[in-house]
Amino acid sequence: MEADELALLGLLIAPTAVLMAAVSYRITRLRRLARGWPSIGARIIDRRSISDWSPECEIKVAYQHTGKRHEVWVHNSSGVVTSKLNVGDVVQIKVDPELPRCCALPGS
Repeated sequence: MEADELALLGLLIAPTAVLMAAVSYRITRLRRLARGWPSIGARIIDRRSISDWSPECEIKVAYQHTGKRHEVWVHNSSGVVTSKLNVGDVVQIKVDPELPRCCALPGS
């Protein structure tokens, strides 16, 4: 490779590395915060594929918290195998008491 090709490659790799670090930090922070959140039951009302190459999916849940019904796509940073979950199943989620629309699957 020539010097200008290496420079271009570096310009592509650097932002990708920064983005990956930011995502990793956000996931780690959410896991840490969610440890102290209350755990409640939620019913899966929808699911969607993450990508064509992965069997995993995102799940949308409905739950009651402080008298209000919420329907949200759940953040899965816990390693839960979502491909085995179906619409109608009940799962335990962690809910942010200060922002009830923010929830996560608890770590395994």
